[in-house]
Amino acid sequence: MILKFSIRNVIKRPFLNLIKIIGLSLALSGILIIVLFLKNELTFDSFHKKSDRIYRFTITSPSFFEGKHFARVYKPDYISKMAAYFPEILNFLKTEGKMQLVNEDCELFPGISVRMFDGHTPGQMIPFINSGEKTYVYMADLIPTAANIPIVWLAAYDLYPVTAMEEKEREKEDKKREAESKSANSGNNRINPAIPPTF
Repeated sequence: MILKFSIRNVIKRPFLNLIKIIGLSLALSGILIIVLFLKNELTFDSFHKKSDRIYRFTITSPSFFEGKHFARVYKPDYISKMAAYFPEILNFLKTEGKMQLVNEDCELFPGISVRMFDGHTPGQMIPFINSGEKTYVYMADLIPTAANIPIVWLAAYDLYPVTAMEEKEREKEDKKREAESKSANSGNNRINPAIPPTF
């Protein structure tokens, strides 16, 4: 009886019932979208084993919401700088064995070592990657371009230019000795002194 009455009512007033059906569909769709959104927001990081220890960084600014907490960090480079403001982060990483600071020349991994240079910036680390008979070196700001390979050609932004010159000269001499040693071991003693080894 109720079904018969409903069908007759739909046939009698089709436009009005169409509006009701569309409104009901939109309402149910809105509720479904809200539920799915809340489920995603509340459980999107639950796949982590220690999801209860995940925190969200927020920022405050007078230009945003009258100094209230803003829900996101709009510049990702802030995150890496936050360790300087929160000693607890560094202390936690040290105590958990997740971080080990490098203070001197050492081998990080087999075939990958770092050396300290203080000319450009104190404590600058230069990586040396040994691959068979070749060693790849990324000199970074110590020798930023090919024009800076000569010892006296320094970058204008070196903090300690005299130290940078000494380090470049020492590194150049080391590479020269290594080249002579390899040449002597290979039986080829012909070294052209006019062409200094590059690094």
